Amino acid sequence: MTSKITGTGSLYLTEQAAALADIGASGQIWVDNSAPNRIRFTNDDGTDQLIHTSTTLPTSQYQTVMGTPAATTSGASIDFTGIPSGVKEVKVLLNGVSTNGTSLICVQIGDSGGIEASGYLSGAFRHDTAATATAGFISSATTLAANFYDAVFTLALQSSSSNTWVNESGMYCDGDTFTGSGAKDLSAELTQIRLTTVGGSNTFDAGSVNIQYSF
Repeated sequence: MTSKITGTGSLYLTEQAAALADIGASGQIWVDNSAPNRIRFTNDDGTDQLIHTSTTLPTSQYQTVMGTPAATTSGASIDFTGIPSGVKEVKVLLNGVSTNGTSLICVQIGDSGGIEASGYLSGAFRHDTAATATAGFISSATTLAANFYDAVFTLALQSSSSNTWVNESGMYCDGDTFTGSGAKDLSAELTQIRLTTVGGSNTFDAGSVNIQYSF
């Protein structure tokens, strides 16, 4: 049977916290209660998909969105907030970043409850040295105040049910190359990223950082 809705004007859907019970061979279109609210589709397996507009996702659901570069010339941390729902990969891009101390540069993640500064399983190494951290994702095993660091941290959503994010990173400095990896669970969807140092006491004095994210 074919049904259609005809008429003029707008169709209003009241926002709700979640989709209704699944019905086999049927899907749901509904409006969530985020601020601002958004339209979603849920298939008969119960999988929710955010429906993006042409302004947020003009080509495909796998579009990469580029942030605005932020100078890393002062302060102890640089935050990127407002990461939208449904993001499954975030890249943190460092160019010529330097600090005034020897604490390891790290990336921290957070949800609507704030940035989390503990509970990370993270490590980094080069051919002759290694380091671990629980305060954030690290990519180098050593840091010197006079050095400049170029790096890519690739954070990928490993499980949407537990909001588990895994990290793979590479960093270059003064002829040395470092590799890092790690994992971290959040209590809700990721909404923000912070670049800082382990302990958060060193300040940045050169370079820039940016992010990219994809759905």
